[in-house]
Amino acid sequence: MLQSYSARLVGNQLVWLGAAPVLGSEPRQVMVVLDAAPTPLPLTDVQAKMNKACGSLGSQSREGILAELERSRQDWER
Repeated sequence: MLQSYSARLVGNQLVWLGAAPVLGSEPRQVMVVLDAAPTPLPLTDVQAKMNKACGSLGSQSREGILAELERSRQDWER
């Protein structure tokens, strides 16, 4: 009788989502059925905030942004 277990394929490893099958030392034949489109993982709060902040500094260069931060720090210290 066939049994099914839910898992997520991460690279070349299976991460069991629920109860994992009891595996012995003998080789077993398995069948993997993949969804047509991968389901995105839910975002953590930090990831969501970082996505919102992406691009918030504009299109300045790294040096321009660092110079602006330095000016802000100097203004703060006055």
